[in-house]
Amino acid sequence: MDLAPYIDDAIDQKLILPGGLIGADAPGNHDWGNILIDLAMLERHPQIATFADSGGVFIMALALVWGGFLPYKQYLNQS
Repeated sequence: MDLAPYIDDAIDQKLILPGGLIGADAPGNHDWGNILIDLAMLERHPQIATFADSGGVFIMALALVWGGFLPYKQYLNQS
């Protein structure tokens, strides 16, 4: 989920990057911009960002379900 805003910013490059620079101020420093340009997928950045965000939500929900299932399974094995 943390990747989605940076992927979505690949064209505009207005977000502050982890190094403290703004992507537009330091050409070539926006990793997701570079990755998507190399893959010729820059125009699909909104769809890729949505996929990354949805994937993160799915993994978090799966972890929550799994985290609830394990104690329940242990409770059943106590008797």
